[in-house]
Amino acid sequence: MKRKALVAGVAMLGSVAAGCGGAPEESPAPPTQGGGEQSDGQSSSSRNAPVKAIDVPDKCSVVSEQQWRELGAVLPPRERVSNGNPGCQYQASEAGTTGWGVFVAVANDGSYSDQLAMNEAPTTTVEVDGYPTAVFKESSGCIIYSDVADQGYLLVNVLQTSPDDPGVDLCQKGQDFAKAAIQNLPNA
Repeated sequence: MKRKALVAGVAMLGSVAAGCGGAPEESPAPPTQGGGEQSDGQSSSSRNAPVKAIDVPDKCSVVSEQQWRELGAVLPPRERVSNGNPGCQYQASEAGTTGWGVFVAVANDGSYSDQLAMNEAPTTTVEVDGYPTAVFKESSGCIIYSDVADQGYLLVNVLQTSPDDPGVDLCQKGQDFAKAAIQNLPNA
């Protein structure tokens, strides 16, 4: 089952990136299959790297200016909330023009395992700098979860800023942002 809500998020991202005011913005959440069991707080992670701190006061410090510029973002990053997760939005173009936007958050609303239990099987799983990472590819974007903490995870959501092909592999772009964020998160 595809996450059709993500497609609706492209239009929503357009208004979000355009700077519309009002309540905190929401990006589409991957739909759940329901019935996902919560973990008992014990990590069953195959993490091969240190646990990262998930309390990040400055949400846009997770990816440095040098990193986001090297990764192709051109608009100044801005803090926002997506599905209850405070994070930072990085953009390669204005909404409605060909390009992409990346939302990065360090979430503490459950564990990586909890997130996987609530969703369909990922498109692929990879390791990003020693951290298990689930990649969910969609027609207009990509959602990535990285296992950086026992009761938290790194969330990266990449969307096209228009219906046109942005000319990049959105899942790879998301993994690149995940790697940059992991490098900057302090060890717990």
